[in-house]
Amino acid sequence: MQAITDLVFLLGMDGTYIEVFSAAAEDLYLPREHLIGQKVTDVLPRPNSDNCRAAESRKGPLRAEVSQQR
Repeated sequence: MQAITDLVFLLGMDGTYIEVFSAAAEDLYLPREHLIGQKVTDVLPRPNSDNCRAAESRKGPLRAEVSQQR
């Protein structure tokens, strides 16, 4: 996973961050250690969290686009 330049998030069925893969820590909204164990809806502002929740409801591999703005 270290060759991946995109951000990759492994989420539980309830939207909890299980693992976070990032080539550069500054690309993350919050530090990895603050994300693990938290739910997307508790971390990301709307509408970004809404986009992730909508992607969660679909079956199969998911991709949700979120804004880089904080």
